[in-house]
Amino acid sequence: MTKRTLSIVAAVALAIAAAVPTFAQDLSVHAYVPFAFSVSNSTFPAGDYALSELSQNTWVVRTRDGKRAITAAARPDGINTDESLAKLVFKKYGERYFLSKVWCAGLTTEIAEPKEERAIEIQMTSKNQKPETVFVLASNR
Repeated sequence: MTKRTLSIVAAVALAIAAAVPTFAQDLSVHAYVPFAFSVSNSTFPAGDYALSELSQNTWVVRTRDGKRAITAAARPDGINTDESLAKLVFKKYGERYFLSKVWCAGLTTEIAEPKEERAIEIQMTSKNQKPETVFVLASNR
């Protein structure tokens, strides 16, 4: 009986240890974006947004009213030494803005570049032009 009890306790301890990193950090930010922008082949109007990490490789971009949402492929892109700083980074090509990075809770995440953005970037590069980088301050939530 003690062997069985010990096995159960060990299994529960292992399950708790495995679950702790999953819930250690809830990455999400809120921001007002003052311009229309594109992410994952969709365009969103200016307005209030909530962004949250669904997994290490996926972020959800959602209007604050919850009427529109989309998932965006992402990848870790380093560490932000100022953990209190949250911001969204956009690349601006002419009058078009594309969500590029999310800075949140000391981490930086790069959002996957959609095909449309890549095509514009190639066209600009052939003309020796570069996109502007635009920052929008956000709040960690």
